[in-house]
Amino acid sequence: RSDAAAGLGLPEGIPVYVGAGDGGATAWGTSSEAYDRPHAYLGTTGWIAAAMPLALSGAPTGAYTLAAPIGSDVVVISPFLAAGLAIDWFASVAGRPVRELYAAAETYDAEPPSVLFLPFLIGERGPFSDRQVRGAFLGLDRGHAAEALAYAVLAGITGARATGIGRDLDVSLFDIALCNLAYPAMWYLNEGHVQGRLPRSAHPALTPCALYKTKDGWIYLMCNKEKFWPALCNAVGHPEWIADPRFKTFKERLENRQQVEELLDAALSVKTTAEWLAFFDGTVPSAAINDVKQALENPFVTEHGRLQNIELDGHGTYRYVAPPVRAGGSPAPANPAPKLGADTDDLLRDAGYDDAKIAALREKKIV
Repeated sequence: RSDAAAGLGLPEGIPVYVGAGDGGATAWGTSSEAYDRPHAYLGTTGWIAAAMPLALSGAPTGAYTLAAPIGSDVVVISPFLAAGLAIDWFASVAGRPVRELYAAAETYDAEPPSVLFLPFLIGERGPFSDRQVRGAFLGLDRGHAAEALAYAVLAGITGARATGIGRDLDVSLFDIALCNLAYPAMWYLNEGHVQGRLPRSAHPALTPCALYKTKDGWIYLMCNKEKFWPALCNAVGHPEWIADPRFKTFKERLENRQQVEELLDAALSVKTTAEWLAFFDGTVPSAAINDVKQALENPFVTEHGRLQNIELDGHGTYRYVAPPVRAGGSPAPANPAPKLGADTDDLLRDAGYDDAKIAALREKKIV
């Protein structure tokens, strides 16, 4: 066609051959002219499709519109699963070849399986219009915090890649807390040193790394790298401290911790905590000391969805701290637990009690 050639910038008369892919050909072949018979297909890809006149197809959400080879009909197809992509993804995560996973699956005889996988992975062919749909593993419990899951995933992938064999990973909140002892644990286990708490929440080895006085309260400074000491000295107007042999390195500053504390208290007392925080921003690690009110009214909390409201029947609206795990930008459910006894009758009926027996139990104040 001359208009198509002109639009594409090509000479007229070039032969054009059109072919259909496997999915398109199958969808069209099973739906052609069968307007009253939409169908579902399950294979390496899963979809729902229906043929219809172009005028009726509109602009469906979450679906492709495939043109017919002739005429003005179309097939509207909404894919919901790409099994091959899900298998490839899991093989890459497990660090095992696909054929090896197939062989392992054939020997697995747990009935029912202890964990389930919902294979709706964003990045598949569909549902491409719903960015909130996600794949999921079922079988986890509330003791698995986000940090623990991240550690477990990385450890599992590393082990699978190194050995080709997957493994169970056991993570407990106690083990995580114990691990946070870090170097005080190493000091005791290897040298018998029992580290106690220090005044002003000071770090046991780094100086300055503690609370210091300001004009209106306190500020916490965390000079945990040598580069922060010169930056702090210049910021508080005492560059001469940089070359002072008493404060040259962490070792000397630890030995003279009391002098560092007194000098910084005096220097920092000329401004408020808020003024110093603005002044140190981007140069010296520092933080305010907040009470509960200040912590919960911090803009980082109030402006980023870290508080939620819940409606309690007969008591109005209550505010509370939102759960720490977020899912795709959606707020966590804010539903109160059932009231005491709200489900008693239903549970008794499930256990085989009829209304008369339940009434008798209530009359005798058993329930």
